[in-house]
Amino acid sequence: MDKTEILFFDPRATDEGKALSFMREQGFSISPVYNTESFRELITGNTDKIIIVNLSRKCIPDDIQTLAAFLMDHDLPLLFIVGDNTGPELLQKSESLISCGYIPESHIATLLPMAIRSALSQHNRQKDRLNELETDRDLLDLFLEHSPSYVFFKDDHIRSLKLSKNYETMIGRPIEELLGKTMFDLFPSDLAKGMVADDERILQEGKPLEVVEELDGRYYSTTKFPIIRKDHPPLLAGFTIDITPQKMTERALRESEMKHRLLFESTRDAVMILENDSFVDCNEATLTMFRCDSREQFINHHPYDFSPPEQPGGENSVKLSREHIQKAMDRGSHLFEWTHRRRDGDIFPAEIMLSVLDLGGKKYIQSLVRDITQRKSHENRLKYLAATDPLTSIDNRRSFFEKAEYEISRSRRYSYPLSFLMMDVDHFKSINDAHGHFFGDMVLRSLVEKTRQVLRESDILGRMGGEEFAVVLIDTDRDRALDVAQRLRNEISTTRVSLDNITADFTVSIGLTSLMENDDNAHDSLKRADAAMYRAKEMGRDRVHFQ
Repeated sequence: MDKTEILFFDPRATDEGKALSFMREQGFSISPVYNTESFRELITGNTDKIIIVNLSRKCIPDDIQTLAAFLMDHDLPLLFIVGDNTGPELLQKSESLISCGYIPESHIATLLPMAIRSALSQHNRQKDRLNELETDRDLLDLFLEHSPSYVFFKDDHIRSLKLSKNYETMIGRPIEELLGKTMFDLFPSDLAKGMVADDERILQEGKPLEVVEELDGRYYSTTKFPIIRKDHPPLLAGFTIDITPQKMTERALRESEMKHRLLFESTRDAVMILENDSFVDCNEATLTMFRCDSREQFINHHPYDFSPPEQPGGENSVKLSREHIQKAMDRGSHLFEWTHRRRDGDIFPAEIMLSVLDLGGKKYIQSLVRDITQRKSHENRLKYLAATDPLTSIDNRRSFFEKAEYEISRSRRYSYPLSFLMMDVDHFKSINDAHGHFFGDMVLRSLVEKTRQVLRESDILGRMGGEEFAVVLIDTDRDRALDVAQRLRNEISTTRVSLDNITADFTVSIGLTSLMENDDNAHDSLKRADAAMYRAKEMGRDRVHFQ
């Protein structure tokens, strides 16, 4: 006997009915409800219940609308019993609720216990996911409260969405008064005008930007970048660092060597002095950053001695470091990013400001180095989220097409074949309707796992939306692509997905095409593959069709 307490809502009932009689016979703990007033009294203050609504006999949509109003403030699992006379308007109304599934009245004896367990399990998982999202929001709020850098998020109308706590000190107003404001509401008109122009260019071009701005006698270095979201307007985010100490250091070094030494040693940033391309002096922060025990371990070395042989872009560190120094000599100052290596071998990203100093008639280079490991980690995380499908952790539509276009250009440059594959889960809606969306998500993740096992690492897999996926098969002609598609179809057709007492298999229909000379872009190729996929469905599904 199942001990779960059931609220059985049977509006318009004139007798007990088949469903309620069966549940009583099976020993379920039932509280039958025949009108909305009683339903309101029973649901208030109760949590460990499941609601079952009987739609198997005459019922009107207004009953469901009333039920929806009561459930707005209560988070309880919900099931529907349906019969032959359950009209489409009623079903449409019930689907507006967050339900866990439908049980045909004729199959209550076999499906009801399993449906109750599945509904409770799914409901608990949904609560766990909401708790995880709440934790993520708490972490973001903590980050914004304690970040030493000024962190901001703006919407596509250049209004502030999120700001770090230290903006209160910068602007002199509580955070609550800053959110939702335009730049003209927060900053002087001349400064706001430049900010808005930069922000609009970033959102239009989709590229990051670094700027240095002055406010009330202080200088700020800002890195801004766009966040592209599927089916939503883009956002703009960035990090602002107060670089006033560096600016003051430069000024002091020009005025007096003695003042330079005083500021040189007091700054918390790593500062070093180069003559030609060798270090001749450094402060204590430099020794800490590069994990040197004494100045002797640093002085008379070169910047590339504390760098890996090559930079992330493949450039030789010796050659590139000399080019950066020459740019600083030519321009007076030069800001760039660099990958450094500490004395113990640890690699870290850095932001470097090189400035030319005239001390006693001789030219020197001051190098101010800042460890940007944390900033890079945040940037990389945001880039990953912008390019990745959150359910399957593969490329999203935008990222897939970017990679596909790149492979088309390589294919034409080096004359190797390229094939495209479109894949759709057969009867996916029926799977969702029968077993719930969480089970459907498991099917999609299982499909991706099997697909990755069949494909090579060089091939590109992306989710186009819903249950539709696309693949670029690199250096693959028609015959080899057909072989890959058939192996993929066979592997998926033997895959079984299980959840609690539910086990189901599924199949896919695959459309295939190869790159043609008159294809202008990846959309042209994928359009043929998509047509081939729908032809495969018309031919009976669970098959491959080439076009």
